[in-house]
Amino acid sequence: MKLYIVAVPLFNAGMYVEMYNLHYRSSDKLFGIHDDHSALDGIMNSPGLDMLKEVGIEPFTGGKPIILPVNKFMLISDFTAGCGIPPELMIFVLGKDIPMEGVFLTRCVELINAGYKLAVSGVALTQSTLALFDAAEYLMVDASAPDYLDFFKTLRVRYPYKKVVFYNVNDVAQYDSLKMLGNALYEGMFYKHPLTKGASAISPLKANALHLLRIMNDEDFDLEEVSAIISRDAALSIALLKFINSPAIGIKNKISSIKNAVALLGQTETAKWILACVSMYIAEDKPSEVTKLSLTRAKFMENLATAFEMGIHAPSLFLLGLFSLLDVILNKPIQEAIKEISVSDKIKEALTEGGGDFYKVLSLVYAYERADWKEVSRIAILENLDTEKIYRAFFDSLVWYRNLLMNLEEEADDTGTGG
Repeated sequence: MKLYIVAVPLFNAGMYVEMYNLHYRSSDKLFGIHDDHSALDGIMNSPGLDMLKEVGIEPFTGGKPIILPVNKFMLISDFTAGCGIPPELMIFVLGKDIPMEGVFLTRCVELINAGYKLAVSGVALTQSTLALFDAAEYLMVDASAPDYLDFFKTLRVRYPYKKVVFYNVNDVAQYDSLKMLGNALYEGMFYKHPLTKGASAISPLKANALHLLRIMNDEDFDLEEVSAIISRDAALSIALLKFINSPAIGIKNKISSIKNAVALLGQTETAKWILACVSMYIAEDKPSEVTKLSLTRAKFMENLATAFEMGIHAPSLFLLGLFSLLDVILNKPIQEAIKEISVSDKIKEALTEGGGDFYKVLSLVYAYERADWKEVSRIAILENLDTEKIYRAFFDSLVWYRNLLMNLEEEADDTGTGG
């Protein structure tokens, strides 16, 4: 399927992700998500829903609910047949093209009775649209619109107990002001920005993690030095010993020494473990979505290396993706944050100047994450990239992250550190 698809997180006031909003687009269409439904040969279908039916929502949301749009043609068809996803995990967005009367209203009631939830977006609150708002459990508000607060107040007066979803919340200050309103969710770029404007102290755990990352960038790093750093950090020590003694490694005799574990792994495998595991800990005081984004972005960029004819630079592209949120993780401007680690000039150029060959890959990833499909298509055409390779690179990064997370959760449960 020639499809661009990404699930964007929706946070609550506590910076916890409650659900995801599915943004997608057929690469053969250049006019937005709803036009994917409007062609006569596909008015009853949704490429995004078809994809979810095929692979499930676990890779995209980790089992949390997902939002996706429906149109009036889908609504009157049996579009949920064979979905295989529990109704309580699906929220269908109703737009202004749906007349809330007759068979359309009946179908909405049937969906609600079946356990599905409805949302309304892009619709003005008028006498003729009241039924649409009455049926919806979630009311979506564009936070980039000039009068969005007036619209929100109107909605709150009439629907005081319904949850509002603010989207296009693109800076921390706006999020901080909106979260005071209560009973709302927030979607946008705000969580990808540093939370402070200046330098801040680094916790001991982060200092250990950053020290490991600095050492690992040396092609001939000292394994004894790595062992010493891991040994003085309980969380890292537990994680490494659990990893080295796992069935996947296949060591017959149990390893209880950090030094022996590192020696058995060697430089290459130790470096891989450091990149994957340390990244989970370095953002421990951030929303879990920051950790997820950092790791999936890194793997996405590594997977794109061959598509950009940069296969030899795949490890460096992984590092670039991993460090692209270092300013957010350390609460510092990127020019300051990058000084905490040792990176190549190409990575530094991409992060601090937005230039160089590596930035081509990073710019595609940025556009993909914010569902800017026109920009993704422009870069794909310019770089002669295949849509299927882009989608596969992204999807494989999600699967890789879920497998990594499940392994770490199993380790925490087995060692009693899961909380």
